[in-house]
Amino acid sequence: MVQRRPLVLVSGAPSQLPPGDTLLVPSGTYSEVVAGSGLVGGGNIANNIRLDVAIAAAASGLVFTSDNKLALDGETTATADAALASGNAALADVVAAQASGNAALVISVEALASGNAALSDSVTAQASGNAALVVANEALASGNAGLALADTALASGNAAIEISVDALASGNSALVTSADAQASGNAALLDIANSPNVTQGDAIGLIIALS
Repeated sequence: MVQRRPLVLVSGAPSQLPPGDTLLVPSGTYSEVVAGSGLVGGGNIANNIRLDVAIAAAASGLVFTSDNKLALDGETTATADAALASGNAALADVVAAQASGNAALVISVEALASGNAALSDSVTAQASGNAALVVANEALASGNAGLALADTALASGNAAIEISVDALASGNSALVTSADAQASGNAALLDIANSPNVTQGDAIGLIIALS
C-alpha cells in the first residue's frame, strides 16, 4: 500500500514532509494525526504512524488481501453479470411490448375508422328514417282525406240508391197504370167497335186520341 506523509511547504511549494523531519506544534512537541471517518490508524507522528481505509469484515466489493492489497471479491462482478442479464431480458421484453403496442395502435386505428364509418352510417340511416317519417305522415294525411271522401261518396251513393229505388217503384207503378189504362182503352175500343151508334169517323178519332 502506498504511504503518504503530511504535506508541508518546502521552499514555498507544497510537498510531503521529507523523511526524518517531523511536524512540530507550537509547544515543540510532536503532532497527533487523528483518523477521521472511514479511516483507521493515526497517532503521534513520532511513531512513524500510518492511516488505512477501514473496511468491514467480509465486505462485498473492494477488500484487502492478506498482503494488504486492494482486490475485488467477485460479488460485484456476479451482481453486475446478473444485472446485465436482467437488463438484456428487459430489453427483449421491451421489444415484445413495443411490438404489442404497435399492434394495439393498428387495431385502435382500425377500430376508430370502423366507429367513424358506423357514425356516418347512423347519420345516413337517421336521415333516411326522418324522410320516411315525413312520407308516412303525408301518406297518413292522404289516407285520411281519402277516407273522408269515401264517406262522402258512400253517403252520395246511398242517396242515389234510395232515389233509384223510389224511381224504380214509380216506374213500376207507372207500368201497372199503363197496363190498366191500355186494358181500359182496349175495352173501350171494343165497346165502340160493337156500338151501332158510333160512326166510322168518330171511332177513328177516338182511337187516335187514345193512342
